[in-house]
This record gives sequence, structure tokens and C-alpha cells, in this order.
Amino acid sequence: VTFLLLWLAVCPLLLGNLYCQFFVGPTAGWLLDWAFLINWGTGTLLLNLWAVMCYFSLFTRRVWGDIIFGEPVAGANMNNNNDANDMPRQLFNDGADGAPAENDAAG
Repeated sequence: VTFLLLWLAVCPLLLGNLYCQFFVGPTAGWLLDWAFLINWGTGTLLLNLWAVMCYFSLFTRRVWGDIIFGEPVAGANMNNNNDANDMPRQLFNDGADGAPAENDAAG
């Protein structure tokens, strides 16, 4: 119950009010009647957008390194492999075929 109250009411209102006061500025006269609803909607949008971005790991160093420095994502350039038949085994080798996996520690 507490989680739902915080997620659906308290946090969106505080976040929306903070966003509107910081970026929009003082509310215009015609918005005073709708300020509560506008702040709640803005806060809900920002809160859920943040949750989705966390779910997809968009705040990791790897993602921002790929965006800023243009480092390739693992497996993105698969067409430059000389042995195309060996590619799936290299990418998905879990050690089941007797060969050590790429991420296994060799003693």
C-alpha cells in the first residue's frame, strides 16, 4: 500500500512540481486551476521514464561509452568475421561442446 501511494501520488506530485517550478517557472494564471493535475502528469511521466531507462540499463558506463566514444557494442559487427560458420559457436559458446567458454577462467 505504501509503495503504491508513493509511486502513484507522492513522488509524481513532488517530481512534477519540482520540474515545473525549475523549468517552466511561475505558473500562468490560467494554469492555477490545473497545476495539480499538470504537476502530477509531468511527475508520473518523468518517474516512469526513469524506471524504464533503469530497466534497460541506460545508465551504465558501457552504454554511455558506446554513445559518446562510439565504441562498438559486443557482437554488433558480426559480418567482418572470416569464418561465418564458426561465428555462432564463438558467440554462444557455453562450454557444452567440451571447449572452454570465452568467459571461463583458465586455471
